[in-house]
Amino acid sequence: MSYQQFYDKLPGWLGGFGLQANVTYMKGDLTDTGGVLKPFVGMSKLSYNVVGLYERDGWSGRVAYNWRDKYVDTFNYRGLGFDLIVDPIKTMDASLSYKISEAMSVTVDVENLLDRKYHDYHGVASNPRDIRRYDRVVGLSLRYKM
Repeated sequence: MSYQQFYDKLPGWLGGFGLQANVTYMKGDLTDTGGVLKPFVGMSKLSYNVVGLYERDGWSGRVAYNWRDKYVDTFNYRGLGFDLIVDPIKTMDASLSYKISEAMSVTVDVENLLDRKYHDYHGVASNPRDIRRYDRVVGLSLRYKM
């Protein structure tokens, strides 16, 4: 299910706001060779995205939040008898741009506003395999069209 709208009927500068939203729910399983139902590898049952947008008078902005539920990365990890599970993942990124002229714009992008962590584990959360932190990245760019 998804939704997208710009609120251009709002007065003045508020008329530049917009919203995108998306929700995915998956229900289903696979049957392994032993007849046991298992979830799809790499697929979360629930995920969603919410994006705030702004477009007006040379300004363009975007803030995106993404979330996905835990999922199975590997069944019977390395033949050891347990599954490799990945914890829920949430991310947030943002971008702000200003069009100086028809040929030139400046943009600031920020990735990983929520200090994203990745955590996977062997069968139960108290048996971690991998815990990672990702860097926050800030980019500044100047674009010129010839």
